[in-house]
Amino acid sequence: EMGARTIAHSLETDGWDVAYLGGNTPILDLVDVAMSLRPSFVAVSVAMPFHLHLVKDLVQKLRDGDLRNTPVLVGGLAFHLIPEAIETLPDVFYAADCREAIRHAREFSATGLETMHNG
Repeated sequence: EMGARTIAHSLETDGWDVAYLGGNTPILDLVDVAMSLRPSFVAVSVAMPFHLHLVKDLVQKLRDGDLRNTPVLVGGLAFHLIPEAIETLPDVFYAADCREAIRHAREFSATGLETMHNG
């Protein structure tokens, strides 16, 4: 969870309120928290390639609910190992590092002030 925590701390340093959820947070729990907080965006870090399919499930559940317009930001080792994976996730933003995550966050800022980050 080192990468996820680094991004979360970087966003906090940039002035964002971050609700950090650990890497073992079930998708439905993450969606419930997002529905409650109404974040500007949801950020997800994926370290293990065999978890990439879960991102697609998460995005679908967000789109099916009241968060269909909430941007989803992804990153993590899995996307470095399998760069083409991002192409399978429509309407998802990718950040390779902290600077890109902050840049995207600032672009999303017109829609709110809070963010969630799932390790």
